[in-house]
Amino acid sequence: MTQKELDLKKAIKLFNKMQKKYYSGYNFSEFSACYRQSNERLKALFSQIDFSNKNTGLTVLGSGDQLLNMLYKGISSIDTFDCNRLTEYYVMGFKMVAIQCLKMDEFIELFKNKENDINNVEIQKYVISCAPDRYKDFWINYMQYLDDYKNGHKGIFEICRLDFNDLVGNNLYLQNEFCFKEMKQKIMNASVSFRALDIKDIPQTFKVYDFIYLSNILEYRSEVFGKNATVTNVARLVENIYNNNLNNNGELIYLYTIQNYFKDLHAEIALVDKSIYYADYRCALSLKK
Repeated sequence: MTQKELDLKKAIKLFNKMQKKYYSGYNFSEFSACYRQSNERLKALFSQIDFSNKNTGLTVLGSGDQLLNMLYKGISSIDTFDCNRLTEYYVMGFKMVAIQCLKMDEFIELFKNKENDINNVEIQKYVISCAPDRYKDFWINYMQYLDDYKNGHKGIFEICRLDFNDLVGNNLYLQNEFCFKEMKQKIMNASVSFRALDIKDIPQTFKVYDFIYLSNILEYRSEVFGKNATVTNVARLVENIYNNNLNNNGELIYLYTIQNYFKDLHAEIALVDKSIYYADYRCALSLKK
């Protein structure tokens, strides 16, 4: 059995689990539910950051919004990672394809909540038909399983977490038609890769970058380091990534979270050049070289 066939089997297993009322998909594993979109105020945050001379980047893949907003700000070469293998199929095999083959209003409608909307599923199938071959077969077979399983399914969004965020307000590339057209061009000219791994593997796995965005992964320190994890565990990992993977004059955003949630973490980091960006009721902790 090929890796793609194994991944399809896991996606179908995830779908069947999520049909049970007690299962939310909110676990962290090799194949778990995707975030349909990020709830991070990426427009507000990235508008404050100086992206000049930032050409290479590293970020968690997640919903893809972190990657897309970094691309929009001019970082053309980005490596991504996630412990959830499904994120690659969702972001690179569907979401980025949808930007390329749809108009902005069609894209926005596609990603809104539409329970059992047949037209929405048909648009999903069109997007899949435009996907690169390495993703197309996976999604075609997944959709065929859903079509055989039940009528009125939500397609790909059956294995996504519920969407309750400000899709347009949080993303730079959705501000207007011009921004969306720019995003199409930036995707065409981008170099994007994916590795299925844990954040702890970053120092010994990846190269050095001008910009590293770790989102709010470290907010879930018990998922990363175990139930007895401390702020010190997080601080040492952040310093390790800073020392091994950040270019001179680079910037590392290592926690994006509710203000003061980890106020002691910023103090414990031994490195000197630290700053905080504020975006609504959230903040991002930053280290610069």
